[in-house]
Amino acid sequence: MKFSKIPLGILLPIIIITIGVLGWIGYWYAGSYYIQKKIKEFNDISVEKISVGGFPFYFNIDAKNIVLKSKQYISTDYLSVKSLAWRFDQIRLETHKPITIGFLNGLSLFFISNQTTLDFQQQKDANYEIRIFSDKPILKDNIKGYTLALQKVNSQITIDNNIKSRIYSEISVSKSPIIVDGMLSSDIRGYLKGELNFNFTNPEDIRNMFTLFNIDIAENPIINLLLINGKITVSFDRGISLIGPVPIGPAPKIK
Repeated sequence: MKFSKIPLGILLPIIIITIGVLGWIGYWYAGSYYIQKKIKEFNDISVEKISVGGFPFYFNIDAKNIVLKSKQYISTDYLSVKSLAWRFDQIRLETHKPITIGFLNGLSLFFISNQTTLDFQQQKDANYEIRIFSDKPILKDNIKGYTLALQKVNSQITIDNNIKSRIYSEISVSKSPIIVDGMLSSDIRGYLKGELNFNFTNPEDIRNMFTLFNIDIAENPIINLLLINGKITVSFDRGISLIGPVPIGPAPKIK
């Protein structure tokens, strides 16, 4: 059959659809190459192996042995990153492998869970919203080998244009939840700055959480009096971490 005999009303849509399909295939494979190239160019990210799938509607990135290096570091053996192929303002990160979080003072925390999910979304007002969920995770430190089993972690973090983070988190240590909320940023020296408010019903849950960070508050009479009220404020100011008026150590340096 010659194309000249095909009615234009049929031929034109076929041509448009063909061009659209070929264009989309080219866009997806070009995007896949670009993603892998940019990840490898990041100085703060080390990845052993990257693969991109999800054609034609998604970019599904599988990364093996990935390390995010900054003042602290975060690493995991496997990370899945998923986004729609035509928009990058909604991204989901998932892993079923342990996550290692390293701090400058030599402390490392191991976050072990069957599934940890992080949803990232850019909002219309240019803020960024991050939601983190993990069911029945276990936390363990590398210094004393202290282990803390949680029921769940459900957190929401909003980051504004000034890199200020508003945090709301529900952490279930035992049967009763710990509600954490506050605002964090960094000072001119790069130390964490701001406050976190902890609301709880079981003071022992708070003691166990701080023990995980190698901070023993059980013997401090002032902090123990504060714990009776079911609410404490952890503040970070001028490079120092405090519970109420009591210094408990240096503030984390994040820049």
